[in-house]
Amino acid sequence: MKPNLQLLEQRHEIPVDELSEYVSTNFNGNLLTLRQLEPYITEIKRRFKTLPRKMGVDGKYRMIAGHRSFKSWCKGVVGRTDRCVRYMLLKSREEERKSEKGAESLSLVLSRCLKYIAKQKLDALTKDKILDILNRLKEEQEEL
Repeated sequence: MKPNLQLLEQRHEIPVDELSEYVSTNFNGNLLTLRQLEPYITEIKRRFKTLPRKMGVDGKYRMIAGHRSFKSWCKGVVGRTDRCVRYMLLKSREEERKSEKGAESLSLVLSRCLKYIAKQKLDALTKDKILDILNRLKEEQEEL
């Protein structure tokens, strides 16, 4: 399941009930799809924070998909506790940060490849050609 990119770009302008309906129809009960729906859920959570808490002139409270709180919405629409949904949002942010920090540089990868090829039992000509190519790549990377 891939998120609707057109909807993703417009998630801040779309009516909140439409956004809630999109989340409920595209969530099939596992954490992976919940993480894929993370931008939409974050937007709904933001809208709950800005929702007026006072009763309107007509004697009714403002609601999103029939719910007055994010906790109630999570249980009613997603079928998960708000704790589970907040944990998912936190995990996706942590994974994003981890992937930025944990990326290896190309020179480190090339160094590991050089060591690996040097240990392999290849004929001398093939081994020399591969090592030569990797060394040139490493030198080009270091020049950048």
